Amino acid sequence: PTEKKKWKWVGNPQVEQCKGLPEAGVAQASQKQPNGGEGATCESHQGCGQCLANGCAWCIGTRRCAKDEPWMCQGEDDHIGRIGTHKQCPSRQERDAKRNKRLQEEATARDEESARLLASGAASADAAGEGMHEARKRAAQKLRERQEEELEKIRQESGQQDAEGGAGADARRESDEVNRAEIERRAKEVGAWETKPYEVLAVETDCGAKDLKKAYRKLSLMLHPDKIYDSALRCGF
Repeated sequence: PTEKKKWKWVGNPQVEQCKGLPEAGVAQASQKQPNGGEGATCESHQGCGQCLANGCAWCIGTRRCAKDEPWMCQGEDDHIGRIGTHKQCPSRQERDAKRNKRLQEEATARDEESARLLASGAASADAAGEGMHEARKRAAQKLRERQEEELEKIRQESGQQDAEGGAGADARRESDEVNRAEIERRAKEVGAWETKPYEVLAVETDCGAKDLKKAYRKLSLMLHPDKIYDSALRCGF
């Protein structure tokens, strides 16, 4: 069986680790207790109380006695000594309170980040939906413009563009009179395009695609209900 991994104390093995009872070590700091004689180094002191009593500094993060230099630890808040801001080891209640505060701040930060991401996602979805709606509107507008351009082109090619004002009514009457016979004839031959498409379009059988399109546009304009102003003629269809 694999042996379980054991965590090793990274500090000085001779330095007593804080077991959650730093108050006992502080109580011992009332008198100087050198460990190992007059030449004992800071690292040889055991516990927070002896370290402070001998003028050294206790590093809260690594739970070790070190020289009273601020750069020996992560900062002044982690450094207990003459240079550091702390003058005694924190109690268990103080450590628990700071830990809970840190955990609460981390949880709050996570919640705020989650809320921000959700809001950003919702805003992106709304923007995407609005963008699709605008795209559909633009496409519909372009389609209407193309249809209007095509109708205008047909009117110009057929020479049947209506005049404005009173002249427009005369033009419509003339158009009906000119096309009446042709419209009535074609109304009687409804369905002939299935068997005689070239005759219906009045083109040669060997004509090109351009001529076919032009003849079809001309015929579709002539027979379009919007271009037949006489109601009697429209009834023929």
